[in-house]
Order: sequence, then C-alpha cells, then structure tokens
Amino acid sequence: MLADLVEVTTSDGIPLNGAYFAPTRTGRSHSVDAILFFHGDGGNFYSSLYLWLGQRMSEQGIAFLTANRRGHDHIAAGARGGPLAGYAFESVDDSRADFGAWLDLLRERGTVA
Repeated sequence: MLADLVEVTTSDGIPLNGAYFAPTRTGRSHSVDAILFFHGDGGNFYSSLYLWLGQRMSEQGIAFLTANRRGHDHIAAGARGGPLAGYAFESVDDSRADFGAWLDLLRERGTVA
C-alpha cells in the first residue's frame, strides 16, 4: 500500500491529517477523478477499511483522499493554544472549513479543478 500521509490546517487554525492515494493506473475509463472520503463521527482517517478503499480506488485510476474532519476521534487537539476539538466538541457547521482545506489540497495536487 502506497499512500502519502498529508496534513492541512483549516482557515480557523485546526490541523487535520489524512492519507492520499495517487492514481496508479493511467487512462480514463470513468468520469471520476477523485474521491474525498470522510469517516463517520468520532472515527479517524486511518481505519483499515478506508485505507483498503484508497488502495483499490488508486488501482482503478482514481485519486482517493481519506481525511479527518475536526470531529475525528472523541476528543482531539484543536488549534494551537485553543480549546480541545473532536467529536465531543464538534459543530457540523464548522466542518465547511475542513472540506475547503481538503479540496485545496486536491487542487494543489492537480487532482480536481
């Protein structure tokens, strides 16, 4: 399994981690360029199922990013010097900043326009 461990910081200072699987097959046989995958509440990006999905998608020529939202794990570190974060403290409305940060990473890698 070959994945890049990646990190972004949201516009409001929350550091988030993920795993990016670049497509290993070239040639387009489908209309999907990339999948941005978020776990359920209280989960994390490195579940064996999510990593398996990433491997399979990359073998099909689809970039796959399994990524944490600020609601990862039950309690997690928040912004440096700020309050705790994680599922116990999550406001789903704030997740828009998480989505934006991860989409920016996919754009930087040339995966999405």
